[in-house]
Amino acid sequence: MSLPSLLLYVMTNGTKPKKKKTTRGNILMCLSANRVECEMFSQCDRTGLWFETKFRRLTHSFEC
Repeated sequence: MSLPSLLLYVMTNGTKPKKKKTTRGNILMCLSANRVECEMFSQCDRTGLWFETKFRRLTHSFEC
């Protein structure tokens, strides 16, 4: 799913993803953080587990 599609998804639903969500939910939450971090998350997404770990560690730095 591309970023424009994700933005549309967020705008359409207007709710935070629940913690049960997978990587897709993490990317949606990332959109609330700054753009540089979001770009990094998008790239890391393709590497699976590394993305998940990195996201959890950095989540504390942002208010999503």
